[in-house]
Amino acid sequence: MSASARRRRGVLLLLVAVLAGSMAAQRVRREERAIQSQVGRPVPVVVARAAIAAHTRFGPDEVANLAVARIPARFVPPGAIRDPLRAVGATTAIDLPRGGYLTRAVLAPARDPRTLLRAGERAIDVEVSGGARLAALGGRGARVDVVVTTEPRDGAPRAFVAADGAELLSLRRGDNGQAIATLRVPVKQAVFLTAATSFGRDARLLVRSPGDRAPAGRIGFAAPGM
Repeated sequence: MSASARRRRGVLLLLVAVLAGSMAAQRVRREERAIQSQVGRPVPVVVARAAIAAHTRFGPDEVANLAVARIPARFVPPGAIRDPLRAVGATTAIDLPRGGYLTRAVLAPARDPRTLLRAGERAIDVEVSGGARLAALGGRGARVDVVVTTEPRDGAPRAFVAADGAELLSLRRGDNGQAIATLRVPVKQAVFLTAATSFGRDARLLVRSPGDRAPAGRIGFAAPGM
C-alpha cells in the first residue's frame, strides 16, 4: 500500500472515530435530558461528613463537619438545608449519621438565648455599626471582638477593645437603623462592656476566623490632633 493510500485510510479512520464519538456524546446527552425530565436537575443539599450526635450546637467549628452534595430534585427531602452557614447557631434534635441530610426537622426549634448561658456568663445587647456586613461575615455563633470608639470633650479620640472573643447569639435591626447584637460574655466583661458603650460614641464588631480563641488583650489607639 502506497504512502498516500495509507494517509487516506488514516484520515478515513479518524473521521469514523470522530463521528462515532459525536454520536455517543449525543446519545449520552439525550439520556441525561431524559433522566433529568424524570427526576429533576441536581440541586445542592447539606449532608454530614461524619456522624453528628443529638444536641450538638453548630458553631463555626462544627460547620466544618458539613458538606454540600448535589442530588436530583426529586430525591431532595422536605426541609433540606442548602447552605451549611444556615446551621450556625442551631442544635441537632436527633443523631445525624454520616452522609445524612441536614433538614429543618433534624434541627431543634430555636431556644431562648438565656438557656445558652453557663454559670458566670451574661447576655448583653450592644448597638453596633455595620450590621448588614456583620451578618454576611459571621452570623449567629461567630466569635467577635468589640471595639468601642470614644470622643471626649477634652483629649484625643480613642478606640479600644472592650471585649474579646465574645460569642454572637443574635443580630437584629434596631429602631434607629443601627444593629443590635446580643453577645455572650463573662460577667466581668459584661460590666466593662456596659460602661464602655455607655460613654462611647460608636461600637463595632470584628469577626474572628473559625476556631480563633486567642485573647486579643487590651488593645487601644489614641489619635492626638484629630
